Parts: sequence; structure tokens; C-alpha cells
Amino acid sequence: MSLYVKRIAVAVVVTALSVWFIPGVADAVEGIFQLAVLVLS
Repeated sequence: MSLYVKRIAVAVVVTALSVWFIPGVADAVEGIFQLAVLVLS
């Protein structure tokens, strides 16, 4: 497994745990995701 894939996996796990345990983070993550989709499209 390449380092790039490992970094993505760690980022996904950290994001999922922070959204699950910290209230209010879900809105920020959703906003960042929508911005990324907008920029990439």
C-alpha cells in the first residue's frame, strides 16, 4: 500500500471520528467537501 493511500485512509478515519464525537464539526466537514467538489468539477 502506498503512502498516499495510507494518508487518505488516516484522513478518512480522523474525519469520521471527529464528526462522530465533536458536535458542530459535521457542518464544517460538509462545507469543505462541497467546496472541494465545486473546485474539482
